Amino acid sequence: MKIVSWAAAVVAVLALAGCAGSTAHSAPPATTTPPATATSAPTPLACGTTLASGSTAQSDISALVQDQKSQDSSQEQNWVGLTDGSLTSQGQDLQNAASDFGPYSSGSSPLATDASQFATDAQTFMTDQGSGLLPGWVGEYRAIQHDIHNLAADCGLRYNLPAGE
Repeated sequence: MKIVSWAAAVVAVLALAGCAGSTAHSAPPATTTPPATATSAPTPLACGTTLASGSTAQSDISALVQDQKSQDSSQEQNWVGLTDGSLTSQGQDLQNAASDFGPYSSGSSPLATDASQFATDAQTFMTDQGSGLLPGWVGEYRAIQHDIHNLAADCGLRYNLPAGE
């Protein structure tokens, strides 16, 4: 009896679906694709843009400028430890700014272009020098120095490259 009841239920479902008593199936009803939901474009990068860390682009750049000026006056890099590659407090600023600027793609504004380049150069430096300074660090360091100069100019901050740079 239970088998008959189950079989009857299957036949009823197939009948509702339009499949009972036929081996041919009708085409499924046309479905409409819901309109694409509008995705919000990332906020264009400007000096006053609040970044993922909660700081503004200008405050990140200002911290980098102060760090770089300190390094220029001491004539020593201070992003990573010389022998172990650990991030210094200034290195934390470098890492935070690289993370904040990383999502911005170049080309949408001069600041976005410079921020994207900075993020790439800073990440390269931190990766390559993560075990202590290795040959080639000076070129990577200089690239960051130039990036900071460009970022500062984008936001009207003053940072002059040292003579000879």
